[in-house]
Amino acid sequence: MFILLALYDIATVVIFLFALPKILWDYVFRSKYRSVLVEKLGLRMPQLKPSDKPLIWVHAVSLGEFKAVSYLLHIWRKELPQLRLFVTHGTLTGYKQAEKEFGNHLEHAMLPIDLPFNSKRLIKSLKPKALIHVESDLWPGYLLRAKKSGCQCYVINAKFSDKSAQRMLSFKQLTKPLLIDPIDLFCLKSVHEERFLKQIGASHFEVTGNIKWDHPYPTPDSMNLAALRQRLCLSASNKLVVAASTHSGEELAILESLKKDLLAGKFQLVIVPRHPERFRRVLTLVKSMGFHAFAYSEASTVTNEAKKRAQVIIIDTMGMMLECYALSQCALVGGSWEPIGGHNILEPLAMGIATFYGPYMHNQKEMHEMATLYNAASQISIYEISEAVEKTIAMKSGLDERRKNAEKMLASCSGSVKRTDMLLRNSWKEKGIL
Repeated sequence: MFILLALYDIATVVIFLFALPKILWDYVFRSKYRSVLVEKLGLRMPQLKPSDKPLIWVHAVSLGEFKAVSYLLHIWRKELPQLRLFVTHGTLTGYKQAEKEFGNHLEHAMLPIDLPFNSKRLIKSLKPKALIHVESDLWPGYLLRAKKSGCQCYVINAKFSDKSAQRMLSFKQLTKPLLIDPIDLFCLKSVHEERFLKQIGASHFEVTGNIKWDHPYPTPDSMNLAALRQRLCLSASNKLVVAASTHSGEELAILESLKKDLLAGKFQLVIVPRHPERFRRVLTLVKSMGFHAFAYSEASTVTNEAKKRAQVIIIDTMGMMLECYALSQCALVGGSWEPIGGHNILEPLAMGIATFYGPYMHNQKEMHEMATLYNAASQISIYEISEAVEKTIAMKSGLDERRKNAEKMLASCSGSVKRTDMLLRNSWKEKGIL
């Protein structure tokens, strides 16, 4: 194990040195990492308040992972005050969501790149009793050094795409001791992950279900929605379509598909890009295609006439997805028309709006299978978007049935948070953490 970790450390340092020019280029010219580069590089380590409580370290790499685990964090803060919770993020979107949801009631920070001097310093500083990875963002340096320090290691809502599972199986002699063996317990999303872990030779796992199914998606406050309508100059009769969590290539394809209807004024398109560093580029793209458009952040400087004339609105502020869903008639969930793997379709379904996604859902297999089984959402090609949206906007009946199907689907998969919580607490009691 020591030899493998040493080789991994050497490899990460070499890769980092080659990647550093690209990181700095993105920082200077693409505004990526603009507010977090110092933390990502480990030049400034997280500063925690002094405490004697056992520390539970939760790593939720991005927005989706943090939203998934946030319900458990709320439960633990309320029911387990004897524990200290600390969360790390890999992206600014997750960090901002934690700030919005918990304010200063949760200690959290960006996770420094998994270089040996970073992982050694952070683990020595935290002295964690338990390390919980959410879904699949596992880093051998942090994992093995945490394990060596006596920390219990877990993965909750564990998922492995077909591609990543095959890659790990192909290099089993490396991946098993570095990523699988150090984990004390995997809490799995579905039987897809169970099959993979059996193939790789793991035995420490339980199928607990997808904790995202249990997430209590709040209905946005009516006053907030009214304020958003006023800011965007939307009347109650405005028909909106939201393209959510979109990636490069998807905005162009969606805009081309809906161009005729948008120019005819049948509805307005709200685009919420997945990554903040792309906000300005997406707005530039939209305007270059001849659409009238404005960004949420500049709404106070745009005239009401220009807002009413706009065919496209870009949401360039984090944490507004649910409000956008609540104001829309239908959702196009991105990451699925490019080979990204898909994103969370439960949010728009919980909001009761018609939901569509593309053919690339290999990271969200369970959601796709359940949505198909219950006829709660539709998987369509990029060429079917225009017809699907137009029919939904014009539909006078039939949407209520879809809403009921979505409610049945969500209800059928409840209980995963309770199962995950119970397994973790039992393990913590057994190990003397509780």
